[in-house]
Amino acid sequence: CIDSDGDGWSDPDQSWSWSDGADNYTFDPSQWSDSDGDGFGDNPNGTSADDCPEQFGTSTTIKIGCPDDDGDGLSNELDSFPLDADRTNDTDGDGWDDDVDDECPTTPGSSINDRQGCPDADDDGFSDPGEGWGVADGADAFPVDGTQWADSDGDGFGDNPEGENADQCPGEPGQVFEDATGCPDNDGDGVSNLNDRWPEDDERAYDNDSDGFDDDLVRDGVPEDACPDSQGSSTKDRTGCPDSDGDGYSDPDEDWSVEDGADAFHQESTQWIDGDGDGYGDNPQGEESDACPTTGGESTIGLANNTLFGCEDADGDGVADSADYYDDDPSRWYNSDLDGWDDLVDDCPTISGTSDEDRFGCIDSDSDGTSDAGDVCPTSAQNICMGIWLESGHNVQKIGIIAVLVLLVSLLVISRKIARQQPASELSEEEKTEEDFSDRYRFVKKMVESSGQSNEVSLRKPHGKGIEISGGADEVVWKQAKPTTGEGTKDEKNYSEKLADEMEFLKEMKHERIPRFIDFGKVKDEWSGQQVNVLVMQRMPGVSLEKEIQKRREYDARWKLEEVVEALNQILDPLLEMAEKKRTHRDIKPANIIFDKATKQYSLIDFGLSKFSKIGKHTTSSSDGHRWATVGWSAPEFWSDGASGNTTDVYSLGVLMYYMLTLDEKDPKTYSSDSKNKSLSLERQKRMREIGVEEWAIELMADATHWELKEREKNCGSVRKFKGRLNEGGV
Repeated sequence: CIDSDGDGWSDPDQSWSWSDGADNYTFDPSQWSDSDGDGFGDNPNGTSADDCPEQFGTSTTIKIGCPDDDGDGLSNELDSFPLDADRTNDTDGDGWDDDVDDECPTTPGSSINDRQGCPDADDDGFSDPGEGWGVADGADAFPVDGTQWADSDGDGFGDNPEGENADQCPGEPGQVFEDATGCPDNDGDGVSNLNDRWPEDDERAYDNDSDGFDDDLVRDGVPEDACPDSQGSSTKDRTGCPDSDGDGYSDPDEDWSVEDGADAFHQESTQWIDGDGDGYGDNPQGEESDACPTTGGESTIGLANNTLFGCEDADGDGVADSADYYDDDPSRWYNSDLDGWDDLVDDCPTISGTSDEDRFGCIDSDSDGTSDAGDVCPTSAQNICMGIWLESGHNVQKIGIIAVLVLLVSLLVISRKIARQQPASELSEEEKTEEDFSDRYRFVKKMVESSGQSNEVSLRKPHGKGIEISGGADEVVWKQAKPTTGEGTKDEKNYSEKLADEMEFLKEMKHERIPRFIDFGKVKDEWSGQQVNVLVMQRMPGVSLEKEIQKRREYDARWKLEEVVEALNQILDPLLEMAEKKRTHRDIKPANIIFDKATKQYSLIDFGLSKFSKIGKHTTSSSDGHRWATVGWSAPEFWSDGASGNTTDVYSLGVLMYYMLTLDEKDPKTYSSDSKNKSLSLERQKRMREIGVEEWAIELMADATHWELKEREKNCGSVRKFKGRLNEGGV
């Protein structure tokens, strides 16, 4: 057959192929077969002989026709990187190409950070230092410590903060100290600069709370800072402890009390010591300084209304016993002229006098009870004036008029004195009853602030048997109805009838904060001759809240919110009992509340609505133009339709709450009682916010004094609901 290359192997044709044995290389006489079909002949002595005749391959370098997976011409067998066409040789067998990335091609290594393929004894990625490559070049400064490799300041401590013996000051050469490694210590006190608050002072080092006081001064175990964990500025009783008011004395805490030397007034910088423990500081130049620093006391006032804090005050009226003429009576204190009449009643407080008829405590030369200023004949108790002569003839008529007037007055006084001296046997039974009742209670003084248009109120002492007064008191309140003027209308009750109503109320009520009923009777009015009722009741200890408010205004001593909550709760107690009996007070105001400073108790008085107020344009057609209440303290609807239900008392309580919290000097009567005047509530709310009253209390006051009755009923419809909201917010 045809053999083109003459090697003895026939050329392939249509009937005889390579698989039948035909020549694979028709024109190459040195090759004829290719067992693995890779294009390289099997004859080892022929052209391009296949070094791997049984394996298909494409390698062309060194070995021909062998497998070459990465196609770089080098067989897999000889290729150090058979799958990477870019790399081939790795003389030291460390996985790094000699020509590409092995910086130590003849020395196996695993370093990767400073250089690649070099020895790394501690396997931390940094090469060991050697010839031509030192630490300064990037070699491992700690070749046998796998946790450290760099030492930027060359002090022998590694920069890696997570490694062994880490350098806490990597940029500053240092040593090992008790508090830090690798840091400097300028003052040589054994504490590194890093933690030394005073790096140039070898006597001070630590200041844990950063307040400038050393935790252990001179490192002798005795601390300069008495409160090393609490920042403070105190220097007087102890150093370095909290001092809220900055006066040098530390605030008291569980380990250091006022008795130990702590500040007794840690919110007041002008006071710090309270030797007698009465709440007033001993520093005479400070706020509310104690005038009696060695004797405990609660006084706030001395002579002439001047402040006098911290002295004994037996009756709790705020006036020091040393200045209180009535040191056992909290309702009175000054008697400037020493005439027995306290200054609140004395019409001549600076001039001693004995008058008790027209005025109290004024000069009464003839001792007839009428002051000289009001006495027609000031030197004659019988009112007979002799020797009145005028030189001018034209004044004779005046003399006659004066003489007639003197005579009439004298006859009236004499007749009254004679009547008083009339034997009891000549009196009628009715007159005897009146005389007996009046004699049972001796007059002490008139209670001006409690008297009104319908009643005259005085303080009296029981005289006689069978009269019992609770609580050890020796004085009672005598409330005498005034005679009816005859000018009353259909809506006006007789004053005596109203007093009888009040008597029935007191007999019905049994509450510790309401005066107890003692007696009831009739007397003849001295001037009109009318028989009028008299109600005798318990005198509640203390002074009117009206006086207390006035006193507090002088010193801007507002009640705290919690104190007002307590006061209102005490006032609400009797009101709740009244509500159960379908009764309302209708005239709640400071003048009708008694405050006992000694016991912090509040009592409710005056259940007869003795104040008589005209309302003018607010009167309806069914009204006579009068209402029994007090303008400014009673609800707006009271002045339009006379409503006096439970919500009327709620309104008054809201106004009372406002005045106790703010001590506003603006009289409630000056506020408009027009129910459409919304600005009043907004003005009061603004005032309360300005002084920092809590928002819940402002909202309660606003709801309780709402000008619309329906809104007030919805939000504070009863004294019980008001009490609930008061205590919910109070908690």
